[in-house]
This record gives sequence, structure tokens and C-alpha cells, in this order.
Amino acid sequence: MGLSAAVFILVAANACFHQVTCAPEDQHNGAPGFNNGICADRYYALWREVCCEDGTVLRPGDPSMRCCGQQTFDPRFSSCCKGHLHQEAGLSCCNGTAYSPLNSTCCLGAVTTGVSEMVSDCCETRAFNPVTQVCCESRIHQRWPDFHCCGTGWEVQSLH
Repeated sequence: MGLSAAVFILVAANACFHQVTCAPEDQHNGAPGFNNGICADRYYALWREVCCEDGTVLRPGDPSMRCCGQQTFDPRFSSCCKGHLHQEAGLSCCNGTAYSPLNSTCCLGAVTTGVSEMVSDCCETRAFNPVTQVCCESRIHQRWPDFHCCGTGWEVQSLH
């Protein structure tokens, strides 16, 4: 091993030693010869253990796995919400409730189903489609071409 490679490995290892936990992508930057990471100031095996945010090390694991409570999971197949494992990938967490952002939205800790988070806005705790609806005075109304929210009371008024 050349001098520059040895210096790189020392710098990469030292960058992780001073952190309480290290994200898998930070651990030695994939330097050859390293199969261990640092988790809460101790080594763990990257290819069979997972370092959790709280510093615990769980098995089984590998660099693609994540922690959920006191168990590991593969995010390609499952999701975690507030320490509870769900057997569906891609779920988000809203005030402890797992939901799919593809067909639901989280607004101030409440889930509205049937409105994708990708296109919605929030009206207090309910989601709405801003293309066809408008939120006035914390109420959702159908959007009409000549109606707008206006005034200090945010009421729906016609322009005609």
C-alpha cells in the first residue's frame, strides 16, 4: 500500500472516530481492507450488522439495511414508522401513522387519503387538490374561475 493510500485510510477512519455514530456512506469511504465501521465508539461488522441512530448495533444487517426499533429491515421491501415495521416499501410517517405519499398526504399530523402528497396542499389538517379546490377560512371549497379568497375573513366572493 502506498503512502497516499495509508494517509487516506487514516484520515477517513479518524473522521468517523470523532462522531458518536457514522452513516454507512461515511465509514472509511469504502477504503479497501476495511470491513468494520464505528458505531458509538466501537467497531461493528459492516456486512453483517447495522448501526442504529441511537448507537445500538443490530443483526442481521448489511450496508443497505436500516433499524426499526430493535430490529433490522430492508427499505426496498419494508418501512418503519415510530419503531413499528410495515411490510410495504416507500411509506412515510405522520404522527405515528404509516401512509403512502403516492395516494395520501400528511397535514399537521393528520393523514388525508385519496390525495397524493405529490400534488396536494394543506388546509389545516386536511389535504386538498389546489388545481380543483381552494382553502378559505380553514375550509376547502370547489375552485371556480370567478371566485377568490379575499378580505380579512378570507371568504369566497364573486368578482361579478
